[in-house]
Amino acid sequence: MTMRSVLLALIVAGCSSSGSGVIDAPPVDQVLGDGAIDATCEGTAGAPRVLVFSRENLWTHPSTAVARQTFLELCGSRGLSVVASTDPRIFNDRLPTTDVVVFGVTSGEVLDEPSRAAFEAWVRAGGGVIGIHAASATELAWPFFVSLIRGQFGGHAEHFTGRAVFENRAHPVLASVSASMVTRFDEWYSFTTHPEQNGVTVLMSLDEQSMPATYPQELRMGYHALTWVHEPFGARVFYTALGHYEDVYAEPWFRDMLVDAVRWAARR
Repeated sequence: MTMRSVLLALIVAGCSSSGSGVIDAPPVDQVLGDGAIDATCEGTAGAPRVLVFSRENLWTHPSTAVARQTFLELCGSRGLSVVASTDPRIFNDRLPTTDVVVFGVTSGEVLDEPSRAAFEAWVRAGGGVIGIHAASATELAWPFFVSLIRGQFGGHAEHFTGRAVFENRAHPVLASVSASMVTRFDEWYSFTTHPEQNGVTVLMSLDEQSMPATYPQELRMGYHALTWVHEPFGARVFYTALGHYEDVYAEPWFRDMLVDAVRWAARR
C-alpha cells in the first residue's frame, strides 16, 4: 500500500434543500450564462456570506450533500447567508459578494481556468476559505490551491474508531467547543507532508495510539494533524480532514466549529 492508496469509493447521495429561507434554484437554462445556483438562503444582515461549492471529479461522497444542507440549515439557525453550487462559473460571478468559500466536499479537478483566476485574485484580496475532508484531494495539479490548503491527501486504510484531540484552545475557531477530545468512527486521512511543518496552527490531531495495531506504517504520521488554520496570501483558511461520514455534521461541536471557522475566515 502506498500513501495514495484509497480503499473505499462511495456514491454521492442526493439531498434536497429544505427549511426556512431556502430557495430552490432556477433551471440551468434560466441562469443566463452565470454560474448555476442550486439553492440559496438569506441570513441576517451583516452575517458572513458563504458560497458552498460541492463539485466532485475524483471520488463522490454521500456526505457532500449533507455538508451542503448543513450550511443551508446554519442560515436559519446561525444567520449565515448561503449560496450553494456545483458550477465553477459561480466563481466568475459570485465572489464579489462572497466572504467565505466552502469546498465541501470537493475532489479532483473542479475548476476551469477562468474560475481559478477569479478565485486566486479573490483569495489574494483577503477572501476566506473553508476546506472539508477531500478538499485536500482537490486541484492537486494547481500549486496555488495545494499551498492554500497546506495538506495534500496521502491516503487512508481501514476505517476505525479513533481519538481526535483539540489543541490551541484559545483560537477563535474553537471558541464554542468545550470538549478536550472526541472519539468517533471515521476515515482518517494521512497527508503527503506534515501540515504543522508548513506554517499552520493545528486545532485537532489524531491520537495515533488509538490506531489499530494492523494500520499500515506508511500511513502513520507520528504527529497526525487533522484540522488547522493559517493565513496565506492575505487570506484566512480553515481545513478539517473530518467530514467523510454524514453523522458528524449533526454533532453540535462540529457545527459550532464550522460556524466559528466561517466567522473567523470572514473576519467577523
